[in-house]
Amino acid sequence: MKPYQTGNLALVANFKEFFSLENFLSIQPHDAETFDLAAQLRAGRDLKFIDALHCATAIRAGCKFFITNDGAIQSSDALEVVVVKNLAD
Repeated sequence: MKPYQTGNLALVANFKEFFSLENFLSIQPHDAETFDLAAQLRAGRDLKFIDALHCATAIRAGCKFFITNDGAIQSSDALEVVVVKNLAD
């Protein structure tokens, strides 16, 4: 939204190119094991349920990185969290 607000059309074009990559997105199931892992992640940290579910899904899908703008989500041995707004610093 911000690139549109500021009229940064070059950045808009970069985002469009990135999000159009063939393997950018895959839909993953939320099965019993994923919900159980989410519960374990919540028990060990101060995570909201939806954040724990997203992290559990990423871990079960074999992701190495979790990209977010939520600074409250922390990296673990199983998943490295990349906070986008920190990349600009």
